[in-house]
Amino acid sequence: MGTDLDEVRNHYVDLYGDAVRSADRLQELHDEYARRSEASLLDAITATAAIDAFFLSDQIDLGQVTPQMRRAFALAFPNKSLSDLNDLSPESAKGWRAAWKGKFFEVVVEDRLNAGEQVGDLRLGLGQMARLADSPTQPGFDLEIVNSDRNIAERLQLKATDSLRYVKEALEKYPDIRVLANEEAASDHIDAILTSGIRGEAIEGQLAAPLADLLDSPVGELFENIAPGLPFVLIAITEGAPVLMGRQTFQQAVERAVRRGTRTGAAIGAAALAALAGAGVLSLPVVLLTRLGMDRHQIGSGLVRKLRSDRAQLESLQARPAC
Repeated sequence: MGTDLDEVRNHYVDLYGDAVRSADRLQELHDEYARRSEASLLDAITATAAIDAFFLSDQIDLGQVTPQMRRAFALAFPNKSLSDLNDLSPESAKGWRAAWKGKFFEVVVEDRLNAGEQVGDLRLGLGQMARLADSPTQPGFDLEIVNSDRNIAERLQLKATDSLRYVKEALEKYPDIRVLANEEAASDHIDAILTSGIRGEAIEGQLAAPLADLLDSPVGELFENIAPGLPFVLIAITEGAPVLMGRQTFQQAVERAVRRGTRTGAAIGAAALAALAGAGVLSLPVVLLTRLGMDRHQIGSGLVRKLRSDRAQLESLQARPAC
């Protein structure tokens, strides 16, 4: 008379064949599980990249915009907001950056002078203050030095440029107004050109940080163009390769590709809603966790169903009369 465990073993041998006792079969099952886990992770990563390309690329990083930068932008573009930069092409963004850089230079100079610092060749006298022109297109001057009695001590042109020619043209147009320029442009020691001691590349570098995504390299632009479709291309490749190797049928590949594509699309959709609601970078963990969570839910549901089925079978075997 066989034991209950013998009956269970024999039942599964009858159901699945002798392969259930094969080490090779166990290794195949392990490899298949690992492949599916890797596919799930790959889908989640590429879906995250797609959301980043769709909604988060080519945007200004507001977290790196300092109060000085914000004030400079408001002075340069009174009727615009920083978010308007997100709608510009890289070429247009470069033009805006040039105007922003010039005004940012002016704000830095004004703040340093009013803080009592010496700015290159210039320092305020007792009771004096520096004041930028009200209009970003004020002809002739960009900054005024005001005495304590409110009289204007001097007006200056401020130029953040590497071009000495541009500075000389400003002097020719307004010969009675001296120019305070960044260090590179003031290196020729012309009397009417004051050096600020501020390097233009330093101003450029500070503005480059929040604008990095807006001014992508060609490689970055290429990736952003292909990233939205990348998850579905990789699904087709990873499911098609096993067909060529004889590890799964074409029908199985199609079914798995459709299943993976549907889940990936749903995860991208959930993250897209979060991004459109203003979640920003928080939409990235949304797509990642949603995609992985779908597979984990399927695995959990499948295990529950399998356990219930096996339990029912075991109870059925246990209920059989002993021989």
